[in-house]
Amino acid sequence: MKAGGYGTIPSDVQAVVLNVTVTSTTSGGHITAYDAGNRRANSSNVNFEAGQTAANLVVGRASARRSPACAGCPRASRPWR
Repeated sequence: MKAGGYGTIPSDVQAVVLNVTVTSTTSGGHITAYDAGNRRANSSNVNFEAGQTAANLVVGRASARRSPACAGCPRASRPWR
């Protein structure tokens, strides 16, 4: 996930910790967060039902040149875009 070089984060950072949260969902689904420079995992980070609020801690590899990607996320909810 792109993290290195922002503010006081060193450019050689090795990992990131994310809080991936869904809220006020209108249907069930799942979210997979991953480094856009790599293949998406075959597993999800958060599974949810309609109307549920769910969160999970995600630890991922950091990359100074890549950006995070999210399968199952509405485009408007991606704060890194």
